[in-house]
Amino acid sequence: MAFSWYQKNGEDICRGSGAGVKLMKIGEYLTQELATHKPLRIPLFQRRYCWSPKDFQPFYDDVQKQIGAKHPHRFNRLIVSHQGDHVMVIDGQQRSTTFCLLLSAIREVYCRPQNEEETIHPKNMELKAIINNILFPCGIPNINEIDFNSQFGPRNFRCVLSPTILDRNTFFQILHPDFEFNYNSIQEKTHVTQAYFYFIEQLTNSKQIHGNQFGYQMANSLLNNCNVLHFGVVDQDVWTVYERLAVHTATWEANSKGHDLADTDCIRNCILAGFSSEQKQLDAYITLWIPIEQMVASVNDITGTFDRLFQEFLVTLDVGYVLPNSKRKPKLFELFNEVRPMLKRKTEKQLEQFLLTLYSFAEEWCDRESAVVSNSSNSSSSIISTSSELGFLEE
Repeated sequence: MAFSWYQKNGEDICRGSGAGVKLMKIGEYLTQELATHKPLRIPLFQRRYCWSPKDFQPFYDDVQKQIGAKHPHRFNRLIVSHQGDHVMVIDGQQRSTTFCLLLSAIREVYCRPQNEEETIHPKNMELKAIINNILFPCGIPNINEIDFNSQFGPRNFRCVLSPTILDRNTFFQILHPDFEFNYNSIQEKTHVTQAYFYFIEQLTNSKQIHGNQFGYQMANSLLNNCNVLHFGVVDQDVWTVYERLAVHTATWEANSKGHDLADTDCIRNCILAGFSSEQKQLDAYITLWIPIEQMVASVNDITGTFDRLFQEFLVTLDVGYVLPNSKRKPKLFELFNEVRPMLKRKTEKQLEQFLLTLYSFAEEWCDRESAVVSNSSNSSSSIISTSSELGFLEE
């Protein structure tokens, strides 16, 4: 079997089989499940969707420019790993999520009557079926609003892409054609909703200017006149691949449209990789890491505040860490490189205790800083209680 290597600056990042490395139209990429029966999934170690207007505005413009263009537009490289029952998106979650959000917005503006007098153009009825088949290759699930009441959305909601946990509920509501998702009804305004309603606004304006055919043209432009370099990795240790990729993307791809990881993103991944099973990783992430993240992160600052908190936390551990000079710009992944060896030496039980200690420190730190935007109603005691029920802290 021939292998292709993804390299940067002469160093290997990951390798893929010859058949797994190829140019793909966006439509082909999103409809892989029809052939493989494996949906796309954003892995646990990914940060939540964080594209802002400076990202999704040029994305929309790029797609619009491709209407009638002779040559396809390439949205860079996507790195994926075929797992047992899904395709893991290692690099490309921002673009993959945005593809789906744009298709959902096109369906909303052009395939749903906006008032009682409006009738849908026959071509847009065909478009609705095409988009629904892409977003729901196994059929549209029978879901009602009650199913979306849980923090992370319906458990058995299957669609073309499952985003990271914190974005899942909102994303599923946007994609489901029977759920009327409007700006006034949303409880949490995130980057996902910001991108979706930006697309709604642009498409609504274009509908008035260009007419009912524009939605079909935009969908066709995205699906058939835009492509990606699909890189299917054969490496088994996807955590290490992701870590290498993050470092090299930040170092060598300054003009990339992706978002570089902060040090704390890599630290989180390093901690979760220390648990022996996917279920233990999930339990640690949901019951301990997410509550900490919700305490210190706002929509506009997902990781920066967390980095600062973690630096001060390390000082309290008496591991020899010294806070960097505020006048000196931190080196790339300086914090992660400092803490990584310590985390790699810890057992599962020690990692559990590490997270609990970090949670307690975060509560005190946020009170002291008086600069927290908290979406978590759980107290420290309830978090520890939940952790014990899931098997944490048991001998």
